[in-house]
Formats: sequence, C-alpha cells, structure tokens
Amino acid sequence: MSIEIRPLSALNWNDFVRLMKTDAQCSECWCLNHRAASGCPTGEAAKEKMESLVQAGKVHGLLAYCHGECAAWLAIDPMTELVGHDCQESAKEREWSIHCLYVKEGFRGQGLSAQLIE
Repeated sequence: MSIEIRPLSALNWNDFVRLMKTDAQCSECWCLNHRAASGCPTGEAAKEKMESLVQAGKVHGLLAYCHGECAAWLAIDPMTELVGHDCQESAKEREWSIHCLYVKEGFRGQGLSAQLIE
C-alpha cells in the first residue's frame, strides 16, 4: 500500500472535511472536544471553528493518504493548549498529546495508526 503522510494545513483542508464527513461522530466533533474548556460547538459550528483554527495555523495534526485518498487523521497538540483535556492542569511545557486518531472504514487494520503515531 502506498502511504503518504502530510500535516494538516489550509491547503488540504478540503481533504480533512471529506474524511470527517465519512463518520457521523467525526462530523459532529471536528476534533474540538479537547480544544474548548466548555461549550464545545458541534456540527457545522464545530467545522467552522476548526477551519478558523487551521487557517490560523493553530492546529497540529497529520493526514494519511493511501493511493491518493485521505484515509486517516491524527491530532497532536501541546498539552498546555488542550484546555478541555483532563491532562492540561498537570501538563509540563513541551509535552504533547495525541488526542484523536481516526482511520476511515476500509483502511483499518492496515497499519495506518502505527505509521501516523511513528
């Protein structure tokens, strides 16, 4: 399997959108649940918020492409910036957390998670 891993950016935002829309839970959360202390938006409002964060360069994550198709997502951010995560209070500077990992159905069981984590 041909796999390419790219960082999420404004340039591949539409790939991320297509990937998130393949799963009902992903298209509600948009990977914001750890980014907000309270009142995390859902659905279209969450998508808009995530897009604004991506456009501003405030989201760290990787997209995995298999044969040109966006197939998986890994979110990683400094723990001190994850205000909605229970680890934030004890986080030390320069500690990062993987707080979301999603592999699209049809691509599971092929080692994408391990490659993204690596």
